[in-house]
Amino acid sequence: MNPYQKIFDTQKNYSLINKNSSPQQRVEKIKKIRKWLISHQQEIRQALYDDFRKPQVDVDLTEIKAVFLEIDLIIKKLKSWMKPRKISPPLVLFGSKSYIRYEPKGLVLIISPWNFPFLLTIAPLASAIAAGNCVILKPSEISSHSSVLLEKMIAELFNEQEVALLNGDYKVSQDLLKLPFDHIFFTGSSRVGKIVMKAAAENLTSVTLELGGQNPAIIDETARISDTANRLIFGKFLNNGQACVSPNYLFVHKSMEKALIDKLKIELEKCFPGDKKSNPDYARIINNQNFQRVKRLIDDAVSKGAQTETEPVFDENECFVAPVILRNTPLEADLFDEEIFGPVLALRSYENLADVIPIIQSKPNPLALYIFSQSEKNTTYILDNTCSGTVAINETTLQFGHPGLPFGGINSSGSGKSHGFYSFIEFSNQRSVLKQKNGFTLSQLVMPPFSNRVKRIAELTLKYF
Repeated sequence: MNPYQKIFDTQKNYSLINKNSSPQQRVEKIKKIRKWLISHQQEIRQALYDDFRKPQVDVDLTEIKAVFLEIDLIIKKLKSWMKPRKISPPLVLFGSKSYIRYEPKGLVLIISPWNFPFLLTIAPLASAIAAGNCVILKPSEISSHSSVLLEKMIAELFNEQEVALLNGDYKVSQDLLKLPFDHIFFTGSSRVGKIVMKAAAENLTSVTLELGGQNPAIIDETARISDTANRLIFGKFLNNGQACVSPNYLFVHKSMEKALIDKLKIELEKCFPGDKKSNPDYARIINNQNFQRVKRLIDDAVSKGAQTETEPVFDENECFVAPVILRNTPLEADLFDEEIFGPVLALRSYENLADVIPIIQSKPNPLALYIFSQSEKNTTYILDNTCSGTVAINETTLQFGHPGLPFGGINSSGSGKSHGFYSFIEFSNQRSVLKQKNGFTLSQLVMPPFSNRVKRIAELTLKYF
């Protein structure tokens, strides 16, 4: 028997009772989460520092405040989201009434990653609860201190029959994925996303995949260099580059390359002055395995001709990688085929925008695309000829923080959308209901036997209605 069958069965049974919970009941559960986060801020900060020296300000904004944005929107809007939505019938169904009921899918599994362990565990949890589901959570074992604290949080707030958290390594996930959940919400790499989707297919379980991608940034000849450099440094080195929406590589117009590199180095020093290793605002790579991967990508790019604008500095014992800016990065470098997920910014210059587009088109669709331009013509051209899950113009990463925008990838960078109402929909069954009036209806005019009169009515319906 599956080691988690008992808890699965318990939650499955309770989900039938929980299905008809009111907006007020769901909101009360979500308010408990908010209250717990406020009263345990220091513990959250410490856990994330212990995992990879994440600075306090980063924790407050990206792990706590970002969750509040989701929670506060749910509290404000849930009652209206849950109301059945009336749908006008076509003329041929005149007399009937139609509407959509938003019902919980039932029992959902949320598998969360290590890079933003609280945000990417609690935000989807709040949305799943808002939709009326029971939930089993599986956080990453890599961010172990955060996962232990999350386990404490869930145990204090919820009965196991409605929300449970299971810690452990990949074997726990493997066992959970064998169970016939009603929905799976996974955030992580594309490689593991394929495993999740394959396992879900065995039970015909619907999935939301929030994956990563090689997020390109295009800086054209009209870009405002000061703003561009400032926002690229923020987006690239947030969480030490360990973010799914982090810019992966830059295409910068040849006329702007030197000015941009000079300004990037200035902005980098402003954000992290002095010795980066002793700077308290500079985080670390999560573990040795990822440290070795990032170092390999840098060494590979340099060996193939990339030039370093900042000196690569490594300390394996601390999983420390200093910020690296690479110029003239060859397309053959491995970092053009992998998500970097580290503090490395690779630049490549171009003369004609039309030469950049085929390179982006040749790669898997990214989660994010960044455009720095004052030209409406260039911006429209890029948007019309590329595909990505999200786009930010003259900015980086902030599209993720907007709870009113659907967030998610396309194809290799993910499927399904999250945040705000879109998360509520993702965890809901949109149940169609049609109610017919009693007595005569138009559909009776075309019921068998199919006489000449009925055939004529069908022909007129086809032609005019």
